Amino acid sequence: MRLHHGALIALAMGLGLGIPFLVGGHDLLPQLRKVSAGELAILLGMVFVGWNLNAGRLRLLASGIGLRLGQGQALATVMATEFAICATPAGSGGPLAHAWLLRQRGVATPRALALYAADQY
Repeated sequence: MRLHHGALIALAMGLGLGIPFLVGGHDLLPQLRKVSAGELAILLGMVFVGWNLNAGRLRLLASGIGLRLGQGQALATVMATEFAICATPAGSGGPLAHAWLLRQRGVATPRALALYAADQY
């Protein structure tokens, strides 16, 4: 049976939110209530700015090999790579996701991995 993308996302979100509660994360909720909405907005804004700066760096590196990426394309690549790093053991999915996404834009796999290495290190 083939699951739809929405069902997979819901399953991933449920597991991501449920596992911390299984290991004692219920004590976190009273602490989380102490964070104001303004502080949360500032934190999310900082994450968004960081992603956009990383996307700009990716665009700069990609232009060096003749690849023209829009800011939206670069931002989507950066966000997907970051989530792949966080969702896989030891971040092993990051280079694979990055190379695969750039491969879809016509970049050869060795060049895509070289871009990842230059971007990360």
